[in-house]
Amino acid sequence: APLRDGITQFSCAACNYSYTETKPASKSVKILAIGNSFSMDAVEHLWGICKNGGAEEIIIANLYIGGCTLDTHWNNIQNNKTAYTYYKTTDGIWKQTASTSLATGLADEDWDIITVQQASGNSGKPETYGNLTNILNYINDHKTNRNAKVYWHMTWAYQTTSHHSNFPDYGNSQMTMYNAIVSTTKNHV
Repeated sequence: APLRDGITQFSCAACNYSYTETKPASKSVKILAIGNSFSMDAVEHLWGICKNGGAEEIIIANLYIGGCTLDTHWNNIQNNKTAYTYYKTTDGIWKQTASTSLATGLADEDWDIITVQQASGNSGKPETYGNLTNILNYINDHKTNRNAKVYWHMTWAYQTTSHHSNFPDYGNSQMTMYNAIVSTTKNHV
């Protein structure tokens, strides 16, 4: 339970263990994810996490296209395509708007944080990152909050029993895919 700005008391109902934690006192957080189902997973419970952390004004949004690659994001930017479903919450309840452009989502709020991601199947393939710099330059040129931070959303490897069509590209090995994603992120992002 929050005690005061940035100070929260945590306790376990099962064992009665409790501790106090100091968190940065942020009253407002505005986060935009630009991605696909992996970004949907990442933001699904983020509003509640921020609320429990003491934030008062919380705006979380996701520009979503299933399986979207960096090349598709760049093509959408260049052609101002309204190809995204725009999910947004200001109260913990997600609302969606179909047929939204990346430019519209970017301009909707003075975002504090903007994340970008590659499609999971391409995440460990350096040759698929050619348009990342173009995308980042566009975001930095068009974000309405000059102080907004742009972060890379690194996807995760598929589970060992995955039947995803891109898993054979990694020898159907979770560890091979994981190492490829980490290496690509480190060397190309």
